[in-house]
Amino acid sequence: MHELLKLQDQRHLSLITLFYYNQQPLDLSYLAQEMNLSERTVSELITETNNRYTYLTIQARPDQSLELLFQEGINIDSFFHDLYAQSTAYQLIEYIFFNEACSINDLEKQMTISRSSIQRTLSQIRSVLQANFSITISRSPYRLEGREADIRYFYTHYFMEKYEGSNWPFTFNLQDFDDLIQDVALEINYNDYFIDYRHLRFYIAVNFFRYQAGHLTEDFTDKAEQVIEQLSPQVLDRLQQFFGQAMTPALAKQIFGRHVARDFYYTIAEMHEKLPQNNYYSQLNAMFVQQMDLVCQEFNMTLANRDLVILEMHNSYFLNTNPGNRKYILHNHSAIIISDLRQHYPKVIDLLITSYQNVPASKRNLFRIDRALHQIIVSSAATVWEDFFYQIQAQLPKVKIAIINIARLAHIHIIKENLNYWFGQAIEFVTPNQLHYGQDQMVTIDADIIISASSVQVADHVHYISIRETITYNEINQIMAAILAVRNQAKLK
Repeated sequence: MHELLKLQDQRHLSLITLFYYNQQPLDLSYLAQEMNLSERTVSELITETNNRYTYLTIQARPDQSLELLFQEGINIDSFFHDLYAQSTAYQLIEYIFFNEACSINDLEKQMTISRSSIQRTLSQIRSVLQANFSITISRSPYRLEGREADIRYFYTHYFMEKYEGSNWPFTFNLQDFDDLIQDVALEINYNDYFIDYRHLRFYIAVNFFRYQAGHLTEDFTDKAEQVIEQLSPQVLDRLQQFFGQAMTPALAKQIFGRHVARDFYYTIAEMHEKLPQNNYYSQLNAMFVQQMDLVCQEFNMTLANRDLVILEMHNSYFLNTNPGNRKYILHNHSAIIISDLRQHYPKVIDLLITSYQNVPASKRNLFRIDRALHQIIVSSAATVWEDFFYQIQAQLPKVKIAIINIARLAHIHIIKENLNYWFGQAIEFVTPNQLHYGQDQMVTIDADIIISASSVQVADHVHYISIRETITYNEINQIMAAILAVRNQAKLK
């Protein structure tokens, strides 16, 4: 979706997200390299960003590095909302949704740009929608065209991306709607089908609006009718009052049904049958499975949504390294579609694509694994893994990790961010200046694991991991296994 933004808006987006995801001060040279721009252009962009978004400031520190600060009570969601609200393409997409079969005269009255600009923007929108969602916008009158399931899928994505907090585009009262949907969520075990509550809220709102407008779809799983059986009489009655009609199985399907996506979704078993054993993505999926199984096994813990998380992470990584290619997207064994994380975490996923595209072409292979894996771990697994790792952190002593001989701070940060997410307070990073060598060149540092980009001798009790300056997923595997081994030893003592 971010390809619908103007070039300068895309640059604002890249700049802010580089700060946001690095979570530390950055040098101007680093920003210029990551954005593939000159330092002068980045400096001008920073000035423009500070002037345009008055609730944030990018300022220089005493060491001349730059940091991003938000005003109290403001976060990156405000930036996203403003960015999208000012986008002509986003305004047109939303206006056509709520004002179906509008004319070019209607659009001219609504927008503050010329007819030719509107038509150029609509042409751009059609191209993006057709390529990514298999839907389009007809010409005069302007309305959405395509499979109803795809239209609903797209607009769920769209509204989740644009609206945060109390911002609400629909005419029905948000508080009343939220009160009702929260009660529904408690009774239908929505976590089995939706990653978070916001997804459920916008999904039902879009379905309801399209149903009211007379658009029906028959592309459902067989789970929709079970909603009525799971609801208490009190909640069922409130639903009927809100929707203004009896909650029949047919209506339940239109409001709550999980839409069946296109035929390119495969199960895990089918995935392994269709891909060669050594295929890159088959290996990637195996890595996700291995990591989760290792953690669960080592600490004798159960992850209820294990398969869901694996599928989400696989789909997210595949789609974001191959935008537009959905050939090997997976769904789970019960045929409930596990759609790509655009629907659940659209901002994070689109930001991942943006940051990846801003890496110079000559370096993309180096950044491919660490960037994508880091962002996916941080974004997609958050709601599922939070309680799980909190329990682990409370069980065992910290693992001390030293990172040495790695030239670029960015690479150290990638390693730290990955491990911090997976293990949080369960690990402690020991700074390189605490590293000491004896006469025999053996490391005497008080650390359990040393990660280095060049060879170094270490004491027998230290787990040593040699990597390149840019970490690969095999090396992440090795580091994770070492951490688990250290923690397992501590558990057995």
